[in-house]
Amino acid sequence: MEVMCSTSVRTRCDLEEALRFISSLGYDKADVVMVDGWVHINPTDLVKDFKGTIARVEWLFSRYGVYPWSCDMGTSMQLHERSAELDAQRVRETKAVVDFCRYFGIKIAGIQPKAKIWDGVWEEYVDRCVQSVREMKEVGDASGVNMIVELHVNSPFETLDQCAYLAEKIPDLQYAYDASHFVMQGYDIRETEWILRKAAHIHLRDSAKGRMQTPFGEGTMDFDWLLGKLREIGYGAHFSLEFLEYRDDEKGDLASDIKNMHAKLREYFDV
Repeated sequence: MEVMCSTSVRTRCDLEEALRFISSLGYDKADVVMVDGWVHINPTDLVKDFKGTIARVEWLFSRYGVYPWSCDMGTSMQLHERSAELDAQRVRETKAVVDFCRYFGIKIAGIQPKAKIWDGVWEEYVDRCVQSVREMKEVGDASGVNMIVELHVNSPFETLDQCAYLAEKIPDLQYAYDASHFVMQGYDIRETEWILRKAAHIHLRDSAKGRMQTPFGEGTMDFDWLLGKLREIGYGAHFSLEFLEYRDDEKGDLASDIKNMHAKLREYFDV
C-alpha cells in the first residue's frame, strides 16, 4: 500500500514545478496528470515523440527524486466523439500511455472522462462513451495495465445513475474513487459504497456541497466513514492525495492540507 501526491498540486505550472513541490513535501511517488491539452504530460506528445518525451520526464523524475506510481489520463478527444479516424487516434494515445506505464512499471492508469457534452438522447451519448472506455480498457488489458475510470463531476459519469449504467455495461471495470465528486453534488457518500468496493485507487481531499475542494477540516467529507469502510472491506491498493492548486482568489495552504490528510489516513492505515 502506497501514499502518493498528485501532480494536480500544481495545475498552473509545468511538471518540473509540480515535482519540485511534491519533493519538498517529502513524497517520492506521484500520481501524474496526463490529460491532453491540460497538464502535465500530453498523450499526443507520447504519440509524436515517445523516446524524447520519456527522456525529458525521466530526467525530471530523477532530478527531484519523485517517480510515477499511477497516472490520470485523458485523450485529445472526448469519449463520445467517435469515428473511424477518432477511434484510431484514441487507441494510439491510449497505447502510448500504456507504453509509458510499462516503461515506469505503473500498473494502474485512470481514465479522466473529461466533459459532459450532449445534445441528443442521453443513453445514445453515454453508450458512445462506454464504447470508448471499453476499447481503452482492452488496450490496457492486453499489456497488463489496469485502465480504470474516475467517476467525475461534469462528465458523462457524474451521477450515481450514470455510474451504475457504466458498471452494468462493463461489469469488470474498476474505478478511481474520489468521494469529493459525490459530496459536492450533495450525495451522502454512504450511497457510493458499491463503487468503493470496486475501487482500485483512492483519491483523497476535503470537499463540501457545491465545492469540489475545501481546506482540510473545513468541508463536510466524512473521512471516518470512508476510511473506516475501506479498512472494513480490506482495501489494499493505493491512495493519492489529490488537492488541486488553489486559485489566487481562494484561501488554502496545500502543504498543510496534504500533511493533515495524510495524518488522518494514518489513523486507519499503516502508511
